[in-house]
Amino acid sequence: MVLRLKRSLSAAKARASNPWLPVKIAACQRHKLLKHPGNMLNLTTRTTLLLCALLISSAATAKLLTGVVTHVTDGDTLWVRLSEGGEPVKVRFQGMDAPESCQDWGPQATQALKARAVRKEVVLNTRARDDYGRMLARVRMDGEDLAAWMVAQGHAWSYHYRRDPGPYAMEERSARTAKRGLWAVGTPVEPREFRKQHGSCYVQPKGK
Repeated sequence: MVLRLKRSLSAAKARASNPWLPVKIAACQRHKLLKHPGNMLNLTTRTTLLLCALLISSAATAKLLTGVVTHVTDGDTLWVRLSEGGEPVKVRFQGMDAPESCQDWGPQATQALKARAVRKEVVLNTRARDDYGRMLARVRMDGEDLAAWMVAQGHAWSYHYRRDPGPYAMEERSARTAKRGLWAVGTPVEPREFRKQHGSCYVQPKGK
């Protein structure tokens, strides 16, 4: 009984720290991966089961941090001085992609985030860093998801992969329909395509 109670409390803490955890567990169960007899698993199923286990484990170890936004680099990157002290840390929004700073609507997206978040207290839900060493996080301010606000105002895209429209697909559809922000000016180019064609805005051209 005591062991069962401890497990229930651990599960409750995991769900509180990461609202996506029940969804990920349900997805694995829906494919009968968590109920499949071990002695009948083929290689593909074993691999998928391992990935599910890793996904659930990473979700359960998400960290909640608080701090104050000190400045903004671009429409999806800001710096936060954590409550625990130290120098400000670089935070990349998880789940959205804003125009590059040298791209059309890049300056407007950056300015919108500055006006919204600088000197404000935020809560970071983070569990990883990207290839550039930035902390990847869902960022909330006064209970509001800042990335959802940016996408809904037409300052960014919901970060999608293949057929997955991303976590802010509804906000993106709303902005497109209302022609807010970058959707009001011609045909916007997604940042990933812009980077493929022109490279990063922070790379100095040769000969300059």
